[in-house]
Amino acid sequence: MFNKLIFYSHYGNGDLFESREFIRDIKNLIPAKVYSYAHGKPKRMFKDIPWLDYMQVDSKMEMRSPSKIIDNCLYINTWIGRDSKYVLPQIGCVIENSHRMFNDILRPYNVQLSKDIYEYLPEIDNFYFDYFKPETTKNVLFCNGHVQSHQAANFDFSSVIRSLGYIFPTRTFYITTDIPEKLDNIIFTGDYITTPDGFDLNEIACFAQYCDIIIGRKSGPAVFAHTKDTWYSDKISLSFTYAKTSSHFVLSDHLPLRKRWSPEIEHDKILIDCIRCINEI
Repeated sequence: MFNKLIFYSHYGNGDLFESREFIRDIKNLIPAKVYSYAHGKPKRMFKDIPWLDYMQVDSKMEMRSPSKIIDNCLYINTWIGRDSKYVLPQIGCVIENSHRMFNDILRPYNVQLSKDIYEYLPEIDNFYFDYFKPETTKNVLFCNGHVQSHQAANFDFSSVIRSLGYIFPTRTFYITTDIPEKLDNIIFTGDYITTPDGFDLNEIACFAQYCDIIIGRKSGPAVFAHTKDTWYSDKISLSFTYAKTSSHFVLSDHLPLRKRWSPEIEHDKILIDCIRCINEI
């Protein structure tokens, strides 16, 4: 038994979120006295996993190392980008390759992941988070903030969202980044979700279950909105990325979620793709 098993990642919110179910399984596979996750994001990231302690990243946690043992502590690097063989062209991070990566990490310790690939889609326990339930139906969640990774262009969605508000007056558009000159049916999630530290991605993940359509760029809120519940629903997910292989966490097309992809960056073409998806529901 290890004194500690320390998961760590030097990178983004989405990378951490997509590792959730892998770390839960690894806990059951490798005994340790203490389990921790070291990262540079808010401590509340894993609030709904009470057995997982928070740590800061330190010099022992090498960015390119898959795992290592120091003083009877096992360190596991959860960042899929540490080795390009697990990342599809144009930064496609998919669960199929995450599953392969974690199995490769575990092999020297004579264990392997215990579940089917798609059982590792991230789950979140709504009980731990304060989020709101909309009174409206036919809701669209627009994850319209800029992305920090390089799988999509950072164009401004604001005019597209306003146009959609006029075209579909009976639908409600929830946006994760505020815009000026909103219509009555365009609502900023930050006006309803308040957190002590401003970190609201877990709350958005809970709220997303009440939306029929999720539009984004496979980053930030758009990643958190794609829980297992979303993937096993008949919702529509429209992702604007450079490549189709980087548009969604699941590469396969066999799950119920209706995946849609667009490489467009011009207003009129973006608008057409959004209208097409909204008309599907």
